Amino acid sequence: CLVGLDGRLQRVNNRMCQIFGFSRQELERMMVNDLTHPDHLETSPQFIHRAVQEQGDHDTFEKLYLHRDGHRIWGRVSSSLVRSDRGEPLYFISHVQDISARKHAEEAARASEVQYRTLVEQASDGIFLANPEGRYIEVNSAGCQLLGYTREEILQRTMRDVTVIPAEAPLRLDELRSGKVFLSERTMIRKDGSRVSVEISAKQLADGRFQGIVRDISERKQAEEERARLQAQLMQAQKMETVGRLAGGIAHDFNNMLAVIMMRTEMALLTADPATTLHRNLTAIYATSQRSAGLVR
Repeated sequence: CLVGLDGRLQRVNNRMCQIFGFSRQELERMMVNDLTHPDHLETSPQFIHRAVQEQGDHDTFEKLYLHRDGHRIWGRVSSSLVRSDRGEPLYFISHVQDISARKHAEEAARASEVQYRTLVEQASDGIFLANPEGRYIEVNSAGCQLLGYTREEILQRTMRDVTVIPAEAPLRLDELRSGKVFLSERTMIRKDGSRVSVEISAKQLADGRFQGIVRDISERKQAEEERARLQAQLMQAQKMETVGRLAGGIAHDFNNMLAVIMMRTEMALLTADPATTLHRNLTAIYATSQRSAGLVR
């Protein structure tokens, strides 16, 4: 389109009519700002002023317009000032490109990013992102709280810096690269050097980054250890009860045998001569039987 120094549309093409929904005759009776969104009314006048004051004859900028039916249109404007042979400003040649689709896509992407960030930040589990070499490139607030680091401190570290990696359970980055999701229990190292038991669900994203969702399972592990301790105590108590019942049965049978021995010894003592060795031996047997009976009562 051709635009006068006062901002009036002097000549427009069919594409301008299609973009804004007006006829050629209607547009050529309008000012640039008749099509401009209220938030961007200063954009074109400021450019016109700069160009006329010889501060630059050409510029490209984005501004918001309004369609005839009221919906918003984003335009990319490339405008140049045409001067006479004597250098006097005459009019502007402006090219307006409808970039509404791109702008809407950008706005949707920003909204999606904000929504994603909100969900990540509100998650109770730590969420870590690492590059293909294992260096952290993003972490949420829960992850920072879990390890006691600031976000900036974590982004200076790698998976290996904050994870206990025993020889029997190495990090399986190669297997993660296969696209599988791995669930494992690990021990991570906090900033203060203390250890925390965690459950990690890890996978590689389509762009090559690693994502780990980390849950603190310290309380669960403590509960499992306490349950195991109580189970061991119960088993020990059951063993002792079994031994006690066995010992009680043996004692009962032993008492029955001692009763027979003592009864027979008493009968033998009644007929044995007290002056004989037999009597002395029977007396010793009887006394020993009595002591034995006292042990198993």
